[in-house]
Amino acid sequence: EHHFFQGSEVATWLGFAVTFLARPLGGIVLGSIGDTYGRGFSVNLSIVGMLLGTCGQGMLPTYSSGSNVLGTIGLVVLVILRF
Repeated sequence: EHHFFQGSEVATWLGFAVTFLARPLGGIVLGSIGDTYGRGFSVNLSIVGMLLGTCGQGMLPTYSSGSNVLGTIGLVVLVILRF
């Protein structure tokens, strides 16, 4: 909360809301890919997506990195990776 959202509880909850909005969309997209290319390909694509998102979140700059610009970039990329 303090590293990305500067203590804002509303921004923290909005960060979680992005994830809940993306889940049904991911199900639709991955379901369509699974119907077209097979279940195995869809599962592997999902695993790679989770891997990239998780590792990417671990390498993001925060507001405590030294500047507000880096913190803002980190926040924007965090929301994108959580989507």
